[in-house]
Amino acid sequence: DLSTFITTDNKIAIDQANGFILKDINEIVATPQQPLLRISSLRINDSAVAGTALAEKITAINLSYKENNITIEYAAMDWLYPLQTTYIYWVDGLAQLKQTPTSPDARINLYGLAPGKYAVHLKALNNSGVWSNEVILTIIINPPFWLTWWFITLCIFSLLGLLYLFYNYRIKQLSKLQLMRNNISRNLHDDIGASLSNINILTELAKRNKNNPEKST
Repeated sequence: DLSTFITTDNKIAIDQANGFILKDINEIVATPQQPLLRISSLRINDSAVAGTALAEKITAINLSYKENNITIEYAAMDWLYPLQTTYIYWVDGLAQLKQTPTSPDARINLYGLAPGKYAVHLKALNNSGVWSNEVILTIIINPPFWLTWWFITLCIFSLLGLLYLFYNYRIKQLSKLQLMRNNISRNLHDDIGASLSNINILTELAKRNKNNPEKST
């Protein structure tokens, strides 16, 4: 743990690995400084993505649809009243998180994010009423392949192709059926015509035999 103490000339001395940091108490009290906000931890599906030194440098993450449970921890430096710092955040892309009231809780849990693009905005407010810098983390959740535009387009064209093949098949079947009907109708017409001709011939012969009985014998 780091040691902190006040010197006889009203300076705060903070023990560091390579020495001490000295801050004048009067200077700190007289001139409220803007707190420096940074991301301290980033976890995806309960697995740490980066340590403290690296997490604050991340400005965007690109994830698969399975990596949609995200926890963000952050902190703002306040030399005088670190425990009185409050935080506010909002998430572009989530209607229910347009803006949250200030809170001492420096953690965001985003669970079950749907595919899409989100922007997490973070700010801190210190005891003196000074706002920190704004930190923005862009999160992109990629959809599964079956929800991508190219797969949906492929499915639409495939469906249209199947409908076209089915339409052609039906047209060919109807054409064959119509051809069969035409052939049956033509054959019936020829048979009926031949039968009527035979009937006419027999009728004519019967009339002649009736008018000339001698010829018929």
